[in-house]
Amino acid sequence: MLLELKIKNLAIIESVEANFGTGLNVITGETGAGKSILLAALNLVIGGRSDKELIRSGEDEASVEAVFSNTQDVCDLLDEWGIQAEVEEPIILRRTLHISGRSRAFVNCAAVPTNQIRKLAPLILDFGRQHEQSVLMNAEQHVQLLDRYANQTNDKVAKKYREVVELEKEFSRLEASKSSRVEKKEFLIFQKNNIEQVDLQPNEEDELTNELNRLSDIDHCRDLARNCEKDLYKRPDNIHEQLAHVVSNLTDLSVIDASVEHVVKDLENALISVQEAADSLHSYEKGLHADPEQIEDVQDRLDQVIELQNRYGGTYESVIERYNEIDKELAELEEKDKRQEALHDIIEKAKKELCQRALKLSNSRQKAAQKLMPLIQKELHDLAMENASFDIDLQKVSQDPHAIAYAIEGKLHYINSNGMENVYFLFSANKGEELRSLEKVASGGEMSRIMLAIKRIIGGAFAVPTVIFDEIDSGISGQASTSVAQKLRQIVDDDLPPQQIICISHTAQVAAEADHHFLVQKQTVDERTHSRIVKMNYKERLDEVARMLAGDQSKTQALALAEKLVKK
Repeated sequence: MLLELKIKNLAIIESVEANFGTGLNVITGETGAGKSILLAALNLVIGGRSDKELIRSGEDEASVEAVFSNTQDVCDLLDEWGIQAEVEEPIILRRTLHISGRSRAFVNCAAVPTNQIRKLAPLILDFGRQHEQSVLMNAEQHVQLLDRYANQTNDKVAKKYREVVELEKEFSRLEASKSSRVEKKEFLIFQKNNIEQVDLQPNEEDELTNELNRLSDIDHCRDLARNCEKDLYKRPDNIHEQLAHVVSNLTDLSVIDASVEHVVKDLENALISVQEAADSLHSYEKGLHADPEQIEDVQDRLDQVIELQNRYGGTYESVIERYNEIDKELAELEEKDKRQEALHDIIEKAKKELCQRALKLSNSRQKAAQKLMPLIQKELHDLAMENASFDIDLQKVSQDPHAIAYAIEGKLHYINSNGMENVYFLFSANKGEELRSLEKVASGGEMSRIMLAIKRIIGGAFAVPTVIFDEIDSGISGQASTSVAQKLRQIVDDDLPPQQIICISHTAQVAAEADHHFLVQKQTVDERTHSRIVKMNYKERLDEVARMLAGDQSKTQALALAEKLVKK
């Protein structure tokens, strides 16, 4: 709901401030007083086109600030923009326009692009006239109005539609990557077989290197073993002979001195060890064979191990890690293949359910449209549009890139997020004229009365808390004006939760029904024209309604009639 509007240096307005309330807010004033400037200000603050010609002569900048009550939908949108807001706290929209042509927009003091304000506007305000923000000017919203009248939504259809779209996108992605998956699977299997064939063992590279070094130096090893064996046992004056001589002498000594007997025993054991060592070296030497084929086999295995390790990270651990990764990747590819195969049935089931939901919704819309059309047409006749015709065209969705096709009982249906049909409100103001799209043929005053008729029939049809009517009583008088006034009053009284209507009026009947009555006045001060807006009290309202009624009546008669009309 619009709570407060501040305008500065806009056209003939130097500075005005107005506070609006719940219910019917009526703005009156003589022609040229500046009522249209209020609408221009509201249009500007909700993201309308800026024009530096709107700036008051002699000023560099104009500004409009509007304070609105908040809703959860507004908070959610602001949260996406990174702007903090609470439902309990109002939001403040501000727009500035500089003489250079540059304009800036703000939400709660945070600067935002103007196009974001335009996204916010439909949540807080709707112009009941030929205006780019009006719900009736957007044919895509006609289906929502029809669904509200039928007390239903297309949420289930839209949700299932999005589900089918996502499933088909998923299938397309999997189908597009199928050939690359096949190639990747073949490559992974090749890598896996390669690792399995090598059968790499822990520490194998070191062991093979040592073995190769040993085999390469086998002649040197044999010479060393032979020489050591000779030193121990075969050469003249070898270690065994010398040690045996020492044992013999110590044995003689032990006869004299028993304390060296343990030394004799140790040396006798050592003598045995030398003998055994010489025998072992002899066996070792005989067992050494320089086999070129064995060296070649070890070298080939070592090369194989090194090549495998270098291919997959350089170590045994990295090879094993890659082997495990291959298994994981193969499992993922297999899972994608299974998912693609399963998607055929999943998509078919989802499409069938979507079509069933859309058919049910379509049948309901057909019935609702047949009931709604004559009701709105009667309302239009009551609003001095006796020759007007109104129709609701439910056009079947045709084949296009966004439509989902599905056949039930041999009949092919196309479905989009709205269902099986797009809804268009058609209008003709005169007999014999062709019915055409509402937004293309209705004038400003006609659009306002059409909106009034729809709002009267569909109670709460417009989700926004504030609706602005301009030119709604233009060109009508008498009973037609009374009918417009009564319908505005009925809407205000019947809507729950209470909504706010702001109406610029030219007739006393509408002004008399106001919950809050504002007068726009133009005056000259210091040879400059100023426009101001005043909220009137009861007596002031009587005078204004009497002025609007006066015509051929006397002022006394007009005041008496005004007193009968005006709601205290």
